[in-house]
Amino acid sequence: MIASVQSDLANAQSILCQTQDSVVISEKKNSEIVEQRKKLEASCEHLMTEIDDLTKSMGTLTLQCKTLEDQVSDYEKCKYKLRAENFTNHDSQIQFYTGFTSWSTFITIFNSLEVYELSNLQYVGRDRKYPTGKKRGPPRALNPLNEYFLTLVRLRLGLQERDLADRFGVTQSTVSVIVNTWLNLLHHHLVELNFWPSRDIVAKYMPREFATSRYAKTRIIIDATELFIEKPSDLSNQSVTWSNYKSHNTLKGLIGISPFGGVTFVSELWAGSISDIELTNKSGLLDLLQPGDNVMADKGFNIEETLYERGITLNIPPFMRNGVLTDDDVSLTRSIATLRIHVERAIERVKNFKILNGTIPNSIQASTVSKMFYVCSMLTNMQLPLVKPAQAQVNSVPDNSATVHSQDPPQVLSSQELMVKLKVSQATQSEVQLKTKDQADCEMWYKLRSLRLTSSNFGRICKRRSNHDTLARELLSSKKKLYNSKFMPLPLKWGKDHEPLAYVKYAQQLAVSSPMLKVATSGLWIDLNMGWLACSPDGLVRGQDKTLIGLLEIKSPYTARDMTVREACEKIPSFYCKVTDSGIELQHNHNYYFQVQGQLAITGASWCDFCVYTSLGIEVERIFPDQSFWCNTLQKLETFYNLHCVPILCKMSIVSAEETLTKLSRES
Repeated sequence: MIASVQSDLANAQSILCQTQDSVVISEKKNSEIVEQRKKLEASCEHLMTEIDDLTKSMGTLTLQCKTLEDQVSDYEKCKYKLRAENFTNHDSQIQFYTGFTSWSTFITIFNSLEVYELSNLQYVGRDRKYPTGKKRGPPRALNPLNEYFLTLVRLRLGLQERDLADRFGVTQSTVSVIVNTWLNLLHHHLVELNFWPSRDIVAKYMPREFATSRYAKTRIIIDATELFIEKPSDLSNQSVTWSNYKSHNTLKGLIGISPFGGVTFVSELWAGSISDIELTNKSGLLDLLQPGDNVMADKGFNIEETLYERGITLNIPPFMRNGVLTDDDVSLTRSIATLRIHVERAIERVKNFKILNGTIPNSIQASTVSKMFYVCSMLTNMQLPLVKPAQAQVNSVPDNSATVHSQDPPQVLSSQELMVKLKVSQATQSEVQLKTKDQADCEMWYKLRSLRLTSSNFGRICKRRSNHDTLARELLSSKKKLYNSKFMPLPLKWGKDHEPLAYVKYAQQLAVSSPMLKVATSGLWIDLNMGWLACSPDGLVRGQDKTLIGLLEIKSPYTARDMTVREACEKIPSFYCKVTDSGIELQHNHNYYFQVQGQLAITGASWCDFCVYTSLGIEVERIFPDQSFWCNTLQKLETFYNLHCVPILCKMSIVSAEETLTKLSRES
């Protein structure tokens, strides 16, 4: 028992010793832990200090980075801003943006404006004035040079104000104020310069082709031009600005050039319905002319009596007498057209200022458009001259005129003889029409139309601006255009294949709507009074007594083949018809309208049904004669035929329609 107790005591003592040892060890470890904790706390304090320092540094760097980003952004914006100074050594860029041929010209005009104290301009719409000549507050966004540059870019390229605001780095309202202000300044300055030359100056610089001709006293060459405008909201303004010639709402102005090509007169703009004669009388031009002056113009300016009262003579192309021009008249027409062409080139230069070349919105006031017209017209005088110096013209052409004439085919017919050959009787007209009903498949159809202007080409002729002789040779060619069906262009093949379907569809509709009328195919119609005009409608609509009442003209547009006609009007931007409340309407400035009006005039029909056919349907517009439109068209056709076709045909052996029919009868 005692031994057991002693053993337990020994074990207890052993455990106590071990416990004491553990306590000693634990105390040592605790001491180490405390020491490590102190070290860690010191390290944390150091790291926190470093973090604070880094945070402060990061804030500083962030501010520096933001500053640099702003600087880069400003640089990028500045880099792409349009500024005149960027083009000091780039004449081609200056010409593109302003129309001036060089930086030198651009800056010379700007320097001439310095007399108006450009730093103290009174801006349109702003009443504030600064007695010291300096604007209070922040400086202007653009300096005077770039305000001048911006205005010229607006005129030359026709860019919208929002676009210019982005390009120049200013607000849209600032662009509007700048353009209006500088337009007024330029207009005032150019008016003050007075481009109207004295009679002595005109005589001194008279080109040789004028000086050595009957037109040596020409003071000015005039022509009218029209600018398209947006349809006015006011009904009365819609009426007075409507131009029958352009089939659009327009403003109309008069431009005059000197014989040496400079623009010397520009009128204010008037409503598009004004006649050329009234425009001339109201323009103020007559007050500038002197007795003994000579004015050259086109046929529309029949102002001879008005000028005669002032001792001034007028040179315009002669009018036909009984549908015929004499040889002298043809020569006179050609000589005037050769010299008058320069005014058309001058107008083309003016319309190279894009602000005038599109449809001008109603947001621009008519008075502002008139100033734009004047400024753009006068600024063309800063470009290269239209007419080359006389000496240069003489030296550029070798003196081999005799050789040239000797190589030309000899003249076979006079112009009078040619017109006699082309003229037809009513009987011949009817017989030709009957025998050419196959049209493109008929040899006679090709031969007889190759001597004449046909209605399908009237629009091309009237809109032609240059290379008239080339067009004349093309139209007078009797060569057939033969297409194998395998290689025929798709639009042509589509039209040829579907025209018979359209014809049948129209005939069915006509039988229902007007059972007393019948449609039949047509051949070539030759005008009874002007044998040089002809047409080939797709159909003739006659009454029960066989009297011709109407015509049929069919169009099967390939581009609209899978649409309805009305869908085509809305979805195809260049489509020749538009949708109205009453149906479809052929655009009056399209070549097809010229064709239809020509057919009506030549045949004497009361109307023409213009039929547009697609695989999804057919639409018909009944078109009536437009006398005003036809008069303007006929005048251009006369000039073209006499100047460019008659000289070619007079050197050919012409077979009349009667002779062609006789030959055909013999062969039969």
